[in-house]
Amino acid sequence: MPRRIREPNTKPNPWQVRAPFPSEAERVLQILCAAFRLRVDAARPIFSNDPFYDLSHKRVLTSTAHGLVASLTIVPARIRVGAAWIPFGGIAGVATQPEHQRQGYAGELLQGALRALTGELRYPLSGLFTDLPSYYRRFGWEYATQNCVVTSALAALPKYAGGEYVRIAAPHDLPAQKQIETLHAAALEKRPTGAFERDARRWAVIRHFLPGCKIALYQQDGPAAGYVIFEESQEILRVQELYGQDRRAERALIGFLASRRAQRVEWSAPFPEITRLWIHEFGAACESSSFSVNPDMMIRVADVAAALCAAHAANFAPLLAASGQTLTVMVNDDSICPNNRNPLRITPDGIEPGAPDDADHITLGIAAFGQLFLGLHDASTMEALGRLTASRPAALAAADLLFPARDPFVAQPDRF
Repeated sequence: MPRRIREPNTKPNPWQVRAPFPSEAERVLQILCAAFRLRVDAARPIFSNDPFYDLSHKRVLTSTAHGLVASLTIVPARIRVGAAWIPFGGIAGVATQPEHQRQGYAGELLQGALRALTGELRYPLSGLFTDLPSYYRRFGWEYATQNCVVTSALAALPKYAGGEYVRIAAPHDLPAQKQIETLHAAALEKRPTGAFERDARRWAVIRHFLPGCKIALYQQDGPAAGYVIFEESQEILRVQELYGQDRRAERALIGFLASRRAQRVEWSAPFPEITRLWIHEFGAACESSSFSVNPDMMIRVADVAAALCAAHAANFAPLLAASGQTLTVMVNDDSICPNNRNPLRITPDGIEPGAPDDADHITLGIAAFGQLFLGLHDASTMEALGRLTASRPAALAAADLLFPARDPFVAQPDRF
């Protein structure tokens, strides 16, 4: 249940970033609509019925001269990194009143939101999707996941048998929806870095707030064994996520998609899955297909110590247990999150304060650390790119062990 926010008795500071008060919810909606050119009356039901609606996870910028001028939403989640699940705050809906744009308000709001992430909200990782990467790089965000997409004629999909056992699950078909959620939970163990846990709120968004989204379920003998999330028009079929418990289920789902009436298919999936299906299995049928790998989600580590602690038991401890080796991480961060500059030593037993003169240490900027932590590149690649320095070869080898490349990928239904 959202926290109740008490109205203040004092005037706000000249610049203040805080959660909005209940009496300000309508003003937040007006700012959002003005910035994105939306009709307030049309957006109001979506705004208030959003499954993630929680004023404690919104932030507004106020000034004594202009009142509320900017707002954003922090979307709570947990993201998979290696074998660990890390608390995560997604940044969405960054909006400034049009007459106050390009005056530094959004930057002040983002910095305040980062402080909230490290403080009361306790999300060590933050991410966002944007068409303005150069702007967000000013505040430490950097691309750390990739979206792999194949575009092809629908005829390239093999017409496998079993498609007749696939049916579209209506949003009100609760038994089918429950089976889909169970299948997704099982699939998470096989999903790569970048996968998000899906609670009831995220599933509600997928079912009711994604225009044109459909979910189809494969069930032949016994319990359901696979599902696919897609959207379609007469021209194009967009496959957002496909999971089969075995090859039989996966092929039945592909056969179902091959029977649709669109002219072309656009398939988004992790790079290894794209390679396995479209190159090794579909093969010659895909001669006219186009493949693209594009930067997708930008990451900002808000709290380096908390991120390392959250990853330690699943990712670091098993690797260091036998050798007893340690590695000190030194991150160059700006004044937004000054505690991130403290050296931190990764040991078999946990994360502890480190020192600049530790024998095995690496040094890198906050943007590079986000990419290393998520696994866009390993440490050796980061060093070759000039974005990381290691005290000696043994330190670089330790960093490669603890922070391998992981092909991070965010599924389309998990975008916020």
